Amino acid sequence: MTHACHYCNKPIRDRDELVTASKWLSIRPYHYRCYNLAAQEVETIGNNEKPLNNIPNTVVSVIMLVVAIFFLMTTTLGAVGNLLGVLSLYPSIMRVLSYLRFERQLPAFLENKR
Repeated sequence: MTHACHYCNKPIRDRDELVTASKWLSIRPYHYRCYNLAAQEVETIGNNEKPLNNIPNTVVSVIMLVVAIFFLMTTTLGAVGNLLGVLSLYPSIMRVLSYLRFERQLPAFLENKR
């Protein structure tokens, strides 16, 4: 199954050229070149998309998952801690959805991209 780039509508052939970006609750696939072009076009604060499938975001997702588990499994801060725990799940959920919806179906790397 191939996914089309949100910017140029051409198919994305492998994970090497895929960038998934989130804007609030939506996840959109891009070619890495198209993502750079789209990011340059958007100049307003709070209106830009954040990449999901890069190493820094994966690290943040794991850290936030640990924070969420801590707050949800303990009575630290009471109800506020539970709320923080649920809100801390957002980056991890978005990362998992990105993987399941876009990355899993694509091959890791294609030698012949032409």
